[in-house]
Amino acid sequence: MSQVYLTLDYLLYSIYESLSSPQVSYHTGMLDKIYGFSDPLTAQRITTRMVDAGCQIETHLYENTPHSFLNGLTEEGIQFLEKWDYGVPPQDQVWLCFERVVSFFKLHLQ
Repeated sequence: MSQVYLTLDYLLYSIYESLSSPQVSYHTGMLDKIYGFSDPLTAQRITTRMVDAGCQIETHLYENTPHSFLNGLTEEGIQFLEKWDYGVPPQDQVWLCFERVVSFFKLHLQ
């Protein structure tokens, strides 16, 4: 019976450890103009604060890339970006971000 408790304790401790040191993948465009939310300066501040709080974070900033740039994956998304005058990002940056997100999920959600 004590072995069951040790296993449960270990499981609960593992859950606690994963929650107390979350893995974060943060992506934003260098041309993002949503100041105080996702612009490059705010991204740097958020990254610093999360590291200080014990989070493991990878931050990616994309050149020539506006807010909401992953919408550039589809034609409908590109129309959205044009409608709101965000600008259409370079496709290589969109796909680089998408590949990084998929890799992050594969690494941390297995």
